[in-house]
Amino acid sequence: MFQYILPEFRAKRLLRAEMLEQLRDYPKNIVELALGGFTDGLLSGGDLSWDKGILTVSPGILYWKGRLYFQEKSCSIPCRSMDHMQYLKVRFADEQREAGQVRGAGEIVLETTETDSVCELELCRFFLQEGARPRVRHENFEDFSTRYDTVNLLYASYASQGERAMPPIMLKQYAKELLAFGTDNIYDVSFAMNILATGGNIQTECVREYLKARMETLSPEKVSGTEEYYKNLLLLLNRIKRGAMGVRRQAQGRREIKLI
Repeated sequence: MFQYILPEFRAKRLLRAEMLEQLRDYPKNIVELALGGFTDGLLSGGDLSWDKGILTVSPGILYWKGRLYFQEKSCSIPCRSMDHMQYLKVRFADEQREAGQVRGAGEIVLETTETDSVCELELCRFFLQEGARPRVRHENFEDFSTRYDTVNLLYASYASQGERAMPPIMLKQYAKELLAFGTDNIYDVSFAMNILATGGNIQTECVREYLKARMETLSPEKVSGTEEYYKNLLLLLNRIKRGAMGVRRQAQGRREIKLI
């Protein structure tokens, strides 16, 4: 059966150990049942900003090894150009048991060493050239693959059911550009509207099925990882753009003929 049990606190009523256990288990059960089967990664927040040599990560929630980690205040880290790939990541320490509590912590660090998936989770990476500043806002979908002086989210970890999700901000940009070119393909419209309706939080399986439907030559079973999905989405988007531009030129030509 479905049920819930919450302790009821009243004045002059005996506080039992069972009541405290119910309070303890309630949020734990929510996490285990709601997020069962999720991959490790960002659940919400964790947006990036840069100002005067300081890189800032906004408040957010992380899911790591079955636990939720909360960052309630923004975290700022000095950032300078090094002509070397830098990795912004969260490094998790072992659980600490002290004073009747269990404590888990993840420290945000910026290093030149690659992310260790055993104890670290990547937020982004970038190659900052001498005298340049990192761009944390992307101009278009293709800009997400810019190599220098631009935040690269292709290897960032976003929690999702089954497998790591693509960054929501990346998918939202794809949807906006897709709709801007006036595509009337049912798969394009449905995929784009689904992205916008969910704020970009869609499962990778949805991306894979969309690509399978739109790219006959693609073998989705062989595609894995955000980078590969991104490359195929970019290829498809460029095809759609070229097709839309060709249709517009033809329509413009017909209008010119009528005017003559």
